[in-house]
Amino acid sequence: LIHVQKLLFKNGFPTISINYRLASKTTGITYKDQLTDIGLAVQKMNDLIAKTQLKPNNYIILGESAGAHLSLLYGYKNPQHIKKIISLSAPTDFISSDFTNSFYSKYALPTIETAVGHKYERKNISEEFRIASPIANVSNVPTLIFQGNRDFLVNKKQGYALDSVLTLNNIEHR
Repeated sequence: LIHVQKLLFKNGFPTISINYRLASKTTGITYKDQLTDIGLAVQKMNDLIAKTQLKPNNYIILGESAGAHLSLLYGYKNPQHIKKIISLSAPTDFISSDFTNSFYSKYALPTIETAVGHKYERKNISEEFRIASPIANVSNVPTLIFQGNRDFLVNKKQGYALDSVLTLNNIEHR
């Protein structure tokens, strides 16, 4: 991620790196709290805009893995704040049969359940998992997707799922 930031900065795009609270069953922190953290960072940047040469709400948001999942969700749910999204190996789909029938889902579900804050039932998937899936929340924000073929944490079909939904909705992406 730092290499992408350095590349962007070298080409005239200033970057900031933010932190967010980690999802936890113990504390009850979910992806919704993490989206709030991102929103607070965007608000803080907008508040500081007078001290910079930047335009408010003109941001490229990027993340890797769980951070990419959050970047996609925040960007698609808040297109008034985000100009573009860069996704590096994002989990994007918690609802399709491609996901529920995959070995990857069995491996990833404990982490996804913690992030969403609900138990995953394959035969009766909670609406919360649709709300947490970037593929179910796309909006007209140009998106750059990077997905590895040998990623052991995020199956490559996650990137393909997002690509298909963006194509279907005629949203600019690569």
